[in-house]
Amino acid sequence: MLAITLSLDDFIITTFLRNVEFETLSTYVYASLRNMTHFPHELRALTTIIFIGAIGVLVANNALSQKDAAKKMTALLQKRGKINEKD
Repeated sequence: MLAITLSLDDFIITTFLRNVEFETLSTYVYASLRNMTHFPHELRALTTIIFIGAIGVLVANNALSQKDAAKKMTALLQKRGKINEKD
């Protein structure tokens, strides 16, 4: 929720305070969507890259947290004597 709020805040501030020649990603997307006649191919590629990057970060984070949880569980079971250290 905080990310959406900060992104919206950034867009609104940029829209009102930017120069005519200066365009950020959020204002470029808004201008492209306002025309709805044509969505630029560059923007489609960029959103695909951002989406794949976000999914990659989530998968990597999940894999690392599962690996860490397995190590902690093994250490806890070894400490309690439920499994041998060689297992």
